[in-house]
Amino acid sequence: MSAPIGERPIIQDVSDPVEYYHFSSDFINAMSSNISLNTYIYVPDSYMSDVIWNLAGVLPSWIPNIFVLIIGCFGSIKGRFKHSIIGMTASQFYATVGQTILYFGYIYLKESKIPITVFACSIPRRILQQTITPALISTLVSQL
Repeated sequence: MSAPIGERPIIQDVSDPVEYYHFSSDFINAMSSNISLNTYIYVPDSYMSDVIWNLAGVLPSWIPNIFVLIIGCFGSIKGRFKHSIIGMTASQFYATVGQTILYFGYIYLKESKIPITVFACSIPRRILQQTITPALISTLVSQL
């Protein structure tokens, strides 16, 4: 017998052990409290694996960005492509530097056990998210 369209049959293997998850009272208390921008927080342990993965993706981009920027500025590239290569590489280098500083900052705050306010944590991240792509970097350039 097939399941109706849009529904899938639920198959449960009874030989697999079933795990039940319960919310602890600490979790419920934390969820019921209000967190404002002035609340001090610590970088959670669970975020460190994400920081390492993100750094592993960002750090290798330093070398090609610097290389292409030097070639664009001082190399034999001439004509209309020179400025577009320099502009795009500079915006990608800005993204590389910003993300590297952000993630090393998280590692420093975590290892030093320094609390940070939600405001101080969210503002640099929000600015980087809005200006990291070349299409949105004009926001940063126009504000300068």
